[in-house]
Amino acid sequence: MGKLIQFSTAASRFDGEWHWQAAGMGYVIVTDNGHLICIDGGTDHNDAENFVKLLEETAGGKPTVDLWILTHPHDDHFSVLYNIAADEALKARVTVKKFLCTVPDELPWQSKGGTANAAEDMRRVFAIAPGLNAEFVRALKDDVFTVDGTKVTVYHTYLNADELEDPNELSMVFSVQGRKKKAMFTGDSYRSGLQTVLRAYDPSVLKSDIIQIAHHALNGGDRAFYEAVDADIALVPISRSGDRAMKSPEENCSADNDWAIANASTVLKAFTGTASVDF
Repeated sequence: MGKLIQFSTAASRFDGEWHWQAAGMGYVIVTDNGHLICIDGGTDHNDAENFVKLLEETAGGKPTVDLWILTHPHDDHFSVLYNIAADEALKARVTVKKFLCTVPDELPWQSKGGTANAAEDMRRVFAIAPGLNAEFVRALKDDVFTVDGTKVTVYHTYLNADELEDPNELSMVFSVQGRKKKAMFTGDSYRSGLQTVLRAYDPSVLKSDIIQIAHHALNGGDRAFYEAVDADIALVPISRSGDRAMKSPEENCSADNDWAIANASTVLKAFTGTASVDF
């Protein structure tokens, strides 16, 4: 039976004073025949160890990941895969066939000083595929990738963006269609990227059963996009501290994300623990 697993990162369990900390994000999709698709992963070496353990438990032995997708080059999304690629002991425990990541060779704003470690982030992202000896693929809008009958469809990359002023605007938007359900992934998308998708596709194309709430349910997201997706299950990669802060009028910066969560009948927040849904 296929399933979609939301990984509970260490950062998602942070329960201290809120300072807009990143929460990390990671997903595993298991096809009916046990093939694996991964999305992002999390932040640090501890997450990498636990993510590999999750894959081993899911596979019942040494796992082979057919496709590992990186949504965008922020370290709370790509660092698990980077740590696996850079650590011989971790790398020996998992095989990654294909690594999908669509980012520019250089970030256009890094010379402006807006993201101090952007160059280092990009160096680490581009070290992943050779470190894993995996095939490196840059996706384009409307590309389709199929793993054991499970279909990944790309709706947006940075090449289609109206503006690029922050690494979050490099987030890919894509769906994964399993045998039972369709999931829409947004990474850390802001409104402009999701509105670009909405202009390009009929809402019937975007309709999904599951939505990954954009940018950890902080700022970002777009209500019109969420209305088109109209998902019944919301995946929320947010920290316990962030969830508490987003409920206060002083901090809540995304009524759009709030709407999508309220519209879902099932809400899975990452800080409550690693959890799965049938897929």
